[in-house]
Amino acid sequence: CRPNGSSDAASTRLTSTRTARGACNTAFGGTVRMVKAYLRYELADTWGVITSRSDVCYTGDGKFLITAALERVQVWSVKQAIVLRHLDASESLAVGKSRPVTCLAVSASTNQLAVGYGDGSIRVWNTSSWELETTLSGHAGAVTCLCFSPSGDRLASGSQDT
Repeated sequence: CRPNGSSDAASTRLTSTRTARGACNTAFGGTVRMVKAYLRYELADTWGVITSRSDVCYTGDGKFLITAALERVQVWSVKQAIVLRHLDASESLAVGKSRPVTCLAVSASTNQLAVGYGDGSIRVWNTSSWELETTLSGHAGAVTCLCFSPSGDRLASGSQDT
């Protein structure tokens, strides 16, 4: 970058400014160009995840991606880009009643995953052992939202109760 008013021959058309981060922006006729490049993240590889209409979330350590697949929850390895396991509700369903996964929430401070279902139930899984910890049944309609408190000791839920 040359400061404004430099003795460069092109200084009549060239204006330069230095940003707070130290980058130099150069303008030619109203067009701004970045002359100092910052670190960039480039796409190394892609992989597709098919999910039902629900939330997609990462575990706190970023190693796993959690997605909904109709009545099941899929746990993906981010590093390997494969499904490692499926989390299924173990109770039997009444005839004609479906239990699609409607929402997901991961606690940032505890190793817990909350899964809301279309029948109004919520299941809480341990993300270290992938064991079902508890089932909550308090909603009459489909669970529409879940959120853990910052400390992870409370879970708020909303549903389509009428």
